[in-house]
Amino acid sequence: MATIAQIYLHPNVLPVLCSILHPPSQSEAETPDESARSCSLSYVAAWADKFRFGMRWSGPLHYVGGKGDHPPQQCLFPGPNGWNGREGINVLGGIRNTTGLLAEWVEAGGPEADPVAEEALKFLIHFFGDLHMPLHLTGRDRGGNGDKVRWDGRITSE
Repeated sequence: MATIAQIYLHPNVLPVLCSILHPPSQSEAETPDESARSCSLSYVAAWADKFRFGMRWSGPLHYVGGKGDHPPQQCLFPGPNGWNGREGINVLGGIRNTTGLLAEWVEAGGPEADPVAEEALKFLIHFFGDLHMPLHLTGRDRGGNGDKVRWDGRITSE
């Protein structure tokens, strides 16, 4: 998903994203265009899942589901009964929070290295991928994370 999204980015946006994800060190002499050519958003797309066991608080931020909408009976989003879980503690709230952090970074003058902006952007890239996972938008099983499958001879939910 991240690679496809990167293809459609405005040419002025990618250098900014890359400066957040790969802040140049003092010794690097790359121009913003050179940095953008060597930058790929796909390498951070799974970052939030890779470190999820160290960030258990972020688990509910990866999915959202309409209350009582399993299996989906209507093509309404979120449906007539609202969202499952606590308000704002879902992928939509995660997107709202990370975009807010990035907007604050821009308003503060960016683009110097900022670990908060870097982490927010990594989450944002991941959350947009999560929005394209059908089970992450269902009304049960914690976005499909509770569904067990057999893969390569082992049972997993990953």
